[in-house]
Amino acid sequence: MTQPVFSREKRTVLAGQIATIFRSWKLTPEERAWALGFRRGSKLSLRRYENGGAIVNKTDVLWRAGCLLDISRLLLSMDPDHGSEWIRKPCVPLENKRPVELLKHIESMLYVRSMLINRASLGIK
Repeated sequence: MTQPVFSREKRTVLAGQIATIFRSWKLTPEERAWALGFRRGSKLSLRRYENGGAIVNKTDVLWRAGCLLDISRLLLSMDPDHGSEWIRKPCVPLENKRPVELLKHIESMLYVRSMLINRASLGIK
């Protein structure tokens, strides 16, 4: 699989957006690492993004970042005042798991995004 080629500038903007989402969702460093597919203890990479560095140019990390942007936008469009709280609370359609717990794996992250797309299309908050 070939690696995507995104300019450093675009990846820096993306990193800033992801850092803003993580702060808004009040994710722990461990949860932030899960969400980007990093190993536990990847605090150096996380700090670099939060301090204005570019996100790595790897397909899986960029895909996860895009998915996080989608989830954030959907939450904000569905409930601008409380959308960021939803990610941390148990959710009945997710078998009472907190959506943040499902950010560990690409497949479950995709499921969360798909569920939000479906809910938004039906007008469910």
